[in-house]
Amino acid sequence: MPFDFIVETPVETTQQRRQRLFNTALEGVVRQGGLSLRAYLSFDGNTQNIRCAYRGLDGRKCAVGHLIPDHLYRPYIEGTFPKNLEKYGLHEEDRNFLRQLQCAHDASLDSSNHLMRFRDHMLHVACSYGLEF
Repeated sequence: MPFDFIVETPVETTQQRRQRLFNTALEGVVRQGGLSLRAYLSFDGNTQNIRCAYRGLDGRKCAVGHLIPDHLYRPYIEGTFPKNLEKYGLHEEDRNFLRQLQCAHDASLDSSNHLMRFRDHMLHVACSYGLEF
């Protein structure tokens, strides 16, 4: 008599998923050597402002930008936080966590050593969520 075995695929817990997302964001920004920045013209049309971007100059990506697959990225999300995270392969329950990753990246712009400041901010995120750094 044949036996039908059901092989369960392991389900990723919220903590495991957040650790994976954290690692991807941290390693991506560090590996590319810095923040993802883009120049924008001010409203007067005369001044360029440098701001963080999901996709920046030289193919760089911000922390959350590393989590958005290239085939799902659209330029119109620049300057906003995605409304429908599932559309980008992310989980709605991670919205606040993802915002913290974005803030770790964007808050590092004001430092002369962007990458060191980013790592400091990411250490704070790791501690806040019980993640390994």
